[in-house]
Amino acid sequence: MNDRLLEQIRQCPNLPSLPAVAMRVLELSRKPNYSTSEVAKAISMDPALSSKILRTVNSSFYGCSRSVSSISSAVVILGMDAVKTLALGFSLVAGLAKPRAKGFDHLTYWRRSLYAGMAARLLAQRVSLTQPEECFLAGLLMDIGMLAMDRALGEEYAAVCGKVTCHVDLIAAEAAALDLTHADVTRDLAARWQLPEVLTVPMTHHHDPAAVEDSHLRRMTEVVALAARVADIFVDRTNTMWSIADVRRMCADRFQIGEIDCDSLMVEIGMRTREMAPMFEIRIDSDVSYESILERANQELLTATRLTDKTEEHKATAPHDRRRAPRIRRDADVTILMCADGAVGESVVVRLQDVSARGLGFARERPMPPGTPFIFRVPRGDAPPITLLYTVVRCLPQGGGKFQIGAELQCVMKDQAAA
Repeated sequence: MNDRLLEQIRQCPNLPSLPAVAMRVLELSRKPNYSTSEVAKAISMDPALSSKILRTVNSSFYGCSRSVSSISSAVVILGMDAVKTLALGFSLVAGLAKPRAKGFDHLTYWRRSLYAGMAARLLAQRVSLTQPEECFLAGLLMDIGMLAMDRALGEEYAAVCGKVTCHVDLIAAEAAALDLTHADVTRDLAARWQLPEVLTVPMTHHHDPAAVEDSHLRRMTEVVALAARVADIFVDRTNTMWSIADVRRMCADRFQIGEIDCDSLMVEIGMRTREMAPMFEIRIDSDVSYESILERANQELLTATRLTDKTEEHKATAPHDRRRAPRIRRDADVTILMCADGAVGESVVVRLQDVSARGLGFARERPMPPGTPFIFRVPRGDAPPITLLYTVVRCLPQGGGKFQIGAELQCVMKDQAAA
């Protein structure tokens, strides 16, 4: 780690600082026995913050059955954790959302932060974590180191951000160019602000949750890490296929959430974030929904495979069944790479029969049991090939000694994965 650069960032006069109200609320929350009246009094010292919280509590987002007119009532109705989250979230965003004239894209940063925060809250509720509000704050603030690096390094840091097309690749780019990452700076800021461990650990380790030893904190960190990838779906426009496939895989592997439930959760995250955005004064496109993103990603994947005839017409799926992508008949020999025990094995030529953005159908002379993984690499002219990982879901005798095999797309792999 570049200690010299970290010290330079620490000495930056424009370094993000905690607003007074946020500091007071954090101070109270660290006390073993603090009262709701103390928190309400601290929040009430800031009229603008109090007004925001009351508007939020009375909005459709929380769905209170009666009007709430005081911070004390809000604490009673919503609970201390929810009100503390709103107070910290609103005051931090208001205090830190001051973009430089030049630098990285602040609007995208705050959009991504809000999507991540909402995703972390809903995911925590979905997997029965007891601290969904803390997960929301950790998701909202996990990339705060980016703001500090932007303010301290300016165009130098903007240039590093400009080299990547997806947030998931930013850590490697920062390490290569600066020998310092925004996760390192986030850890330093969290320590300076004396944030509690339930916030500091997920914020610091959302790129490497396996490094967290405490089982509960690791589970929170895994939720925040997944929330970060969910935010990529809604914000990054150039790697949507990879982000969706990665989120589905993480949901299944880490939280036993199937694809249908995962997609339903993504729809709710998109909807709830759009509802919350005006409260944080963060502008989000009202027409951006998971359904439209998924539809676009499916079409991008079909286009990328170059297996469709551009002059061939096909019927769109019915409105009530939009999740199922259209299957297009093909008749061509293609090569797949068999996988075994995590390693790439022999190449096999199969007869392609149909293709969609979600799967392949092909025939071969030997059976492939359901669950068998294989790789299909799609050439793209001068560009690197797209590497797709599939899993066999059915294998039926076809006659003539052949088998009809259907496979579902699992994820879009990075190019070196099948090298």
